[in-house]
Amino acid sequence: RIRLSPAALEGAGNNTGMR
Repeated sequence: RIRLSPAALEGAGNNTGMR
């Protein structure tokens, strides 16, 4: 689930951190 953007990695490794 970290294929959307590099920001996802910074968040938590998935979509929760970014979205």
